[in-house]
Amino acid sequence: MEKLETIKMVLSDKKNQVTDKAKELSELIRLKRQISTCEEVIKRNQLEIGRMVYAQYEERVEAEENGDPTAMDELGMETGTKSCSERFEKQCVAIANANRAIADLKKQIRMLQKKLK
Repeated sequence: MEKLETIKMVLSDKKNQVTDKAKELSELIRLKRQISTCEEVIKRNQLEIGRMVYAQYEERVEAEENGDPTAMDELGMETGTKSCSERFEKQCVAIANANRAIADLKKQIRMLQKKLK
């Protein structure tokens, strides 16, 4: 009877260990999904910056074709308009925030991986 109780205790301990590992792996997967979400935010904002720059380029080309004397630089920005950083501030802030979040998530992942070993 004593052997049976010992076996039950060992099995119970192993079950708890497996459950704990499963929870830690689940957390690891959740953190990696959050990193993917942050990377998607970065891509969307970079694409938006690209769209805005290209739209300005098209405006410059159209203005040149129409003989518009408005002075424009190579990106198509009119003289006296917002600087590049001001125009893309929203996107740049979102990208910077996502990069910080990724760094924090990677730190959490490293700590969790150490715990898993």
